[in-house]
Amino acid sequence: MKSGPAPKPTALKLIEGNPGRRQIEPGEARPKVSAPNCPDHLNLAAKAEWHRIIPLLLKNYLVTELDTAALALYCQSWGRWAEAEQKIAEARERGGDGMLIKAPSGYPIQNPYLAIANRAMEDCHKYLQQFGLSPSARTRVQASPQGDLFGYGNEEQKKPGASRFFD
Repeated sequence: MKSGPAPKPTALKLIEGNPGRRQIEPGEARPKVSAPNCPDHLNLAAKAEWHRIIPLLLKNYLVTELDTAALALYCQSWGRWAEAEQKIAEARERGGDGMLIKAPSGYPIQNPYLAIANRAMEDCHKYLQQFGLSPSARTRVQASPQGDLFGYGNEEQKKPGASRFFD
């Protein structure tokens, strides 16, 4: 496994004009756009998020069956966040502010669900970036239908350099 930053996706290199002028790999995988099946192990809130987000991802050509694990991680983080927020709301209903609870010693401490909610929010944000589902991430995503990421066939592959990808 190589060290250093993750490689930039080819589509992003093309959008930015390939400033490093490194060779663009024509054999990059271009899986077909399709909806992966929802994993059984997800909690109820995670399954609800899965069924909410899949149509949006499909509509924008942003999901394939290869994305099952990443999407499951996102949805499970979403579900964990929703559950933690519910517990914080329940603490508020019991008369507290939800942020602090009483320790067995009687001293106020931070509600453990607050830390869980914060970590789940961070995880959700990371996964949303990978799917291009935040305003800043959308500026860097170019979607193509049915895996035809660059729109080239056999004739197009014979062209030199970036001319394979642009008219």
